[in-house]
Amino acid sequence: MLKMAFSVPADPSRPLDAGANTQGSDKSVSNFLTVQSLTNFAAMTGAISAAWHGLVGIDEFWKSNLIPYGLAVVWGLISVAMSWEALAVEKKTGAIAAAFFVAFLNSMVLGSAVVGADTTVTKKPDQTITGKK
Repeated sequence: MLKMAFSVPADPSRPLDAGANTQGSDKSVSNFLTVQSLTNFAAMTGAISAAWHGLVGIDEFWKSNLIPYGLAVVWGLISVAMSWEALAVEKKTGAIAAAFFVAFLNSMVLGSAVVGADTTVTKKPDQTITGKK
């Protein structure tokens, strides 16, 4: 049961592509290893960080650590919208609610990754993580 929650069926000829045709396959691969997880997490961490720093460069108003979380939530909503056709086909409220919940949790993790990476990279040696001595 636990393995099902963290893996997807795999096509042996393309095991890291979660979008491959897996009909009849009894093999699986961890979600963490798929190309899709890389593009969704690693690429979006960089994209959100770049967008945030670009906004800060325009105006200091955008300096708040809440901005990356907001951008991550927007990405979560875009992800739900891109998946809407498959989510709404059965018109099951539970699946749709679960998709929004997972998108929210993933958005919080993504926002935290951006803020954490920024704090780690920009922290001066004489500062604590909170910026206060």
